Amino acid sequence: REARRAVQAKRVSALAWIRLADVLRARGNMPQAREAYGRATEIDQSLIGLPSYFAYYYLPGGDFETADRALREIAQSGSLDRRADANWFLAISLRNQGRFREALDVARIQRAQAVALGIPGGPAQLAQLAYLEAQVLFELGRYRDAATLFDSIAQAGPGFSPSHQARHRSWSLTHAASSLFAAGDTLLI
Repeated sequence: REARRAVQAKRVSALAWIRLADVLRARGNMPQAREAYGRATEIDQSLIGLPSYFAYYYLPGGDFETADRALREIAQSGSLDRRADANWFLAISLRNQGRFREALDVARIQRAQAVALGIPGGPAQLAQLAYLEAQVLFELGRYRDAATLFDSIAQAGPGFSPSHQARHRSWSLTHAASSLFAAGDTLLI
């Protein structure tokens, strides 16, 4: 109700239309959510063709074909930052479809593109981009490779607040330990 009120009060605000689209998406009303987002793009042309649009408004409804087609197109012809974003969401889509080998290839391409972009935040931020790759390695049954990558991600802490570093390290090492357990490495030290 409040999102609709905001749109009524600010008909020329792209942000108001995006917020309405977000609420409609959260409620599972994808057709109206896409329509509201379309109104936002009429106001702000820079929103057209964002990879996040296809991920947020097609993947939750299970329309992988539409999302994947659009994300692949952006990944091939968009600007470098949009290509990297498109590949991130495409890897997630492929992973959700159980297409793990394809997801791994795309996740690696995405990480290389992010490195080329010079992502702000240095090594810590770039390490976080490897999470998707590590998760797919785990799902492929490549547990030791996943454990190694999760462990390397855990080592990249500088650049974050101490509490963020602690959470990041704990989370990464937990995944590394789970990967080793899945590999049958249960040696207690």
